[in-house]
Amino acid sequence: MASPRRSPLWRPLTLLLALVVLVGAVACARFRGREATKAVAATVADLEVVHPLVTVAGAEVRGARRLVDGAPIETSDEGLARVRSDDGTVILFDRRTQASLRPGGTRLEAGRIFVQGVVGARHEIVLGDVVALVEGADVGLQRQGGDGRIYCAREEIVVRDAAGEHRV
Repeated sequence: MASPRRSPLWRPLTLLLALVVLVGAVACARFRGREATKAVAATVADLEVVHPLVTVAGAEVRGARRLVDGAPIETSDEGLARVRSDDGTVILFDRRTQASLRPGGTRLEAGRIFVQGVVGARHEIVLGDVVALVEGADVGLQRQGGDGRIYCAREEIVVRDAAGEHRV
């Protein structure tokens, strides 16, 4: 029985294939994990710019963007924004407004917001030392300096302060 003849190129091709596999393995090991170094942050809402200028964490936003927990939102003299929280609450940011969002709540630092609550989802709005608990109501809130105003257009809300909770 005769042994099969091998082509004279089989050794160089085998070595070339082994070299390609080795280079690929080294490249994969070297570049593996580069994406993992980026920090992952939980998001809490969708922001849509209605009229510029709107900034989130100091960076100008155009169009739509997801908001991370606690990111400061600021509108300019002409800026208007619409936010839809993950709990379904819609918040409209008026001109010259500064606020931040967290899961299930908003902190109004200055300016004016309009909130359209969702039945079954309680959204807390912090206005200095006062917390407005909005659930299925339409509410306007304003804060200038240390003074805050709350206007409830539809349904009732609960307001919590140092004296306790009150229905408005």
